[in-house]
Amino acid sequence: MASHHSYKAEIKELKESSEIEIESSIEASEFDQVIADTLSELKKDVTIPGFRKGSAPDKIVREKIGDAALLTEAAENAIGHAYMHILQEKKIDAIG
Repeated sequence: MASHHSYKAEIKELKESSEIEIESSIEASEFDQVIADTLSELKKDVTIPGFRKGSAPDKIVREKIGDAALLTEAAENAIGHAYMHILQEKKIDAIG
């Protein structure tokens, strides 16, 4: 995911520990783009009879992958992308 998204983030310091909690959200229209980007990436590896790898129509690839798997992968991509941007923006030196 090369594009930049406008994530909203709330940082909470957890008492009596060196941990923080990050709560973040993304606009629905931006998540739609994350889903489209994720589908484009996933379709490169999906084999569907009658189509060259990576050239099947999105609708057929989406049916083969399943909406739940696509949404899970898209959410993981969005979270990973947001996490790195939030750490940089808030100047958080995270260990893990």
